[in-house]
Amino acid sequence: MQDAGWDPYETTVRAIKAIREVHGQIKGEANRDLALWLYGHIMEASEPYEFLANLIDVAVGGRFLGERFPPHSNGAPLSPQIKISRLTKQATAAGMSGVVIPMSEAWNREFRNAIFHADYTLYGPEVRTIRPYRSYSHDQVMTLVNRALAYHEAMSILRRSHIESYTEPVIIPADPRFTGDPHEDAIVIVREGYGAIGLKDAWTEQELGQGRIPYRLGRFSLEEMKVLDADRTLALLTAREKTSCIP
Repeated sequence: MQDAGWDPYETTVRAIKAIREVHGQIKGEANRDLALWLYGHIMEASEPYEFLANLIDVAVGGRFLGERFPPHSNGAPLSPQIKISRLTKQATAAGMSGVVIPMSEAWNREFRNAIFHADYTLYGPEVRTIRPYRSYSHDQVMTLVNRALAYHEAMSILRRSHIESYTEPVIIPADPRFTGDPHEDAIVIVREGYGAIGLKDAWTEQELGQGRIPYRLGRFSLEEMKVLDADRTLALLTAREKTSCIP
């Protein structure tokens, strides 16, 4: 369980939206540099790869894992290249290879490396990279940038629409791999005006008094955690003011 403010993908969604607005207001090299930054940030964002890997596995009867792409033994994160390759194999084995196409079509390892290592120059309509030496036409650059933006928009809209589809708590059967009780349920915790934010046990106060073990998973503000602690059966939270730290 984490408190609010620990979801980098929410910041990514806000950042991409804000930078796109700025991008539309400026001209010249700054406009083009921002387009390259957008590409790099989108392709490096970790959560979409984790999100898609979990969706594919759950779709074929697997379960959610908190970390699908753990770092190398030296602590270095896996590259998008490795993640996309693994996702492609996973999706193909699951019979849904098409779900990775938007990611793979947007990915260009050499282009990404040149952007994030500042090994590129803007020369006329071209973007020229130093390692390796290569020249990308304006159309080639915009094709990669627009593919990345399309992939990001599709992923973020689908994610947001499913979160918002929960307008009130929903009771669901607990996975048998989670509990040995065939009658145990879980309940989706919902914040008004936002949607699903977590999951908890569905025990009544009487059942809790009989020794049932409560649990709660999700990201909540400190105030919300206090409210949930005070009423262990509560699953509908009041709306919060929108701030930069709301998950």
